[in-house]
Amino acid sequence: MQPVSPVALALAMLSVWLFTSQAVAASSPPHPTGRSVADNARLAIAFVQSQMALYPIPGMGLSVVYENETVLSYGFGTKEFGNANAPVTSDTMFQIGSFSKTFIAMGIAKLVDEGRMNWTDTVKTHLPWFKLYDKYAEQHTTLADLLAMNSVFGDHEGDVPFMIGVFETEREMVQRLADLPTSRRLRPGYAYSNVNYAILGQVLEAATNQTWEAYLNQTIWQPLGMTSTVGRVASLPTHQLAQLSSGHVFCKHHVAGPFNLVNDSSIYMTTDNSYIAAGSIITSIADISKFSAFLLRKGRGIFSSNSRVVADMLTGHSISTSLGGPGSPVYMYDDVRARSGNVWGVGYGFDLVGPAMFGHRYFDKGGDTITFKTRNGWVPQRELGVVVVANAQRMGGDAAAGTAVDRIAAYVLGLFMNEPVEGLDARLQRALDFVHARRASVPPTPVCDVHVFQGVPMEKDVGNQPTSLDGVRDVVGTYVAPFYGRVTVTWQDEKLTMQYGQYAGRLLATETKGVYTWAARTFLADAPVEWSSTNHSRVIEFAGATFVSE
Repeated sequence: MQPVSPVALALAMLSVWLFTSQAVAASSPPHPTGRSVADNARLAIAFVQSQMALYPIPGMGLSVVYENETVLSYGFGTKEFGNANAPVTSDTMFQIGSFSKTFIAMGIAKLVDEGRMNWTDTVKTHLPWFKLYDKYAEQHTTLADLLAMNSVFGDHEGDVPFMIGVFETEREMVQRLADLPTSRRLRPGYAYSNVNYAILGQVLEAATNQTWEAYLNQTIWQPLGMTSTVGRVASLPTHQLAQLSSGHVFCKHHVAGPFNLVNDSSIYMTTDNSYIAAGSIITSIADISKFSAFLLRKGRGIFSSNSRVVADMLTGHSISTSLGGPGSPVYMYDDVRARSGNVWGVGYGFDLVGPAMFGHRYFDKGGDTITFKTRNGWVPQRELGVVVVANAQRMGGDAAAGTAVDRIAAYVLGLFMNEPVEGLDARLQRALDFVHARRASVPPTPVCDVHVFQGVPMEKDVGNQPTSLDGVRDVVGTYVAPFYGRVTVTWQDEKLTMQYGQYAGRLLATETKGVYTWAARTFLADAPVEWSSTNHSRVIEFAGATFVSE
């Protein structure tokens, strides 16, 4: 007996609500598969519902633009776990994480289109105060290098200090980059670095004499009618707060949340919940649909009629061998990955660019925050764009749950590419097998974190802790690292405490000598801290940096 398609299962549950205000576009003539656009829209809705039944994601949004029309701008589930009276609609606003980078790149593109800068301008052309540890890179790093993740900054290098409040603003962080030791040479190839886009945000601000948010609002968002898009939570007007989705994390069948982006500091991306050019934008599915259509018409309506800047953005400028795996919808298309050798181009403000959809040109830009996920993909030759947003992130449990949104985006793209449902179901199963095979060599994730999902205090399940200063005297002190700042360890109220940036929390001993857990509950995770000493110094290893005692 053949297994039943997940789409077939979910289709059985569809009812008249398909034709409400969020309903699909009117029927169009059948395509070669025999399916119309409306058929594909119904199949897409059914598939999203089937996946939400498998994974405890409280709410999702789906945008499909096809042949220059918004076919779907649709909400699923709820903005707040457990609250059926807070449904997700096309106007619900989600934090989109690194998809924000596409908008920053678009802002640079607008200035290039106006002749106010060039892709190949050095950063110092626009930021004379810009300094780097590597003086050659300081003089020669270009906007293009930053846009294509082809700079001296390594994978996620330098993220933690800004997020944890060592620096008060993005500008201060960029001004301190001369203190960040870099090990990569200039233009060594792709490495994902948020610092690149923090710098680009400062370039936008210097060139336009306003915040990057104000500039994007003036030149991109308002002209496109994107009235539910802001650069940070604090910019939301009071009347739009009700549109904002809460965030969640899940593990197996457990859900933690809702966490409010306005006042739940445990999910803030920075201590003051302010601007991050690399990831703080908030927008709605309805607005995303407008932006998607703008991308597919290559910027027409905002950029000059003969402009090539969007084409420039969608050209491969560096090479990656990592982007075709889980984290991109393309990973569901195993035959495409095999033909490419998993070598992909990287665009300006986009992750993967290349012939990834059955030989058609394709581009995407994912986004992840602590409690939100965004996946998307565009196929210009088919005038097709699909964007999926979710208000939850996996935190432990089945690895496949963490890539569910990737598979949803891939499946919906396949539907509107008019691939047979049976073939998509087979690809879906192979994608699941692929994820499980990748995880086979990794130790299984422990049971869901009881501190997050059951509210158990960290102190409840730790072993013997020091009861006097004598046992931890050597650990107490102030430690410093270039760029990363100061870590201070103190003995207070018979407890070992660590302060870093704007966060403080107990430093809890583990079973391994010299290894501690910092229970500051930053970003819904407890961070490991390693302490050691030599004849010459005492050292703390934390957040990818080495802090040495003063």
